[in-house]
Order: sequence, then structure tokens, then C-alpha cells
Amino acid sequence: MSFVKKAIYTMAYGLHDMQKAKCNDSSVGLCPEMLPLNGSLFLQYLLNVSFVWGNETVKFD
Repeated sequence: MSFVKKAIYTMAYGLHDMQKAKCNDSSVGLCPEMLPLNGSLFLQYLLNVSFVWGNETVKFD
């Protein structure tokens, strides 16, 4: 079950990072600059996600 939670966190961090880069700081949710969602661009944000999960760092090479 842990891998499912890591996958969900990865998606959330990726979307958050994409929102920070594309939208202004006061934006909530998807801003017009993110629509339509570009899957190739989103993949680049996912590949740059890293976070600590317990005693391990989750990141993608």
C-alpha cells in the first residue's frame, strides 16, 4: 500500500510544482495557463519531484 501513497504524493507534488511555475502565487487550483493539461510537460515536473517518506528519499532518476 505504501507505493500507492507514494504515487499519490508524487502526483500532488508534481501538480503543485507545475502550478507554482505556471500560475501566480494567489492562484487556487488549475489556472488558465495550465489548461489544457500538457501531459509531456507534466511528466517533466513528475520526474523532478523528490520528497522524504519515512527514512527514504523518493526521487526519480
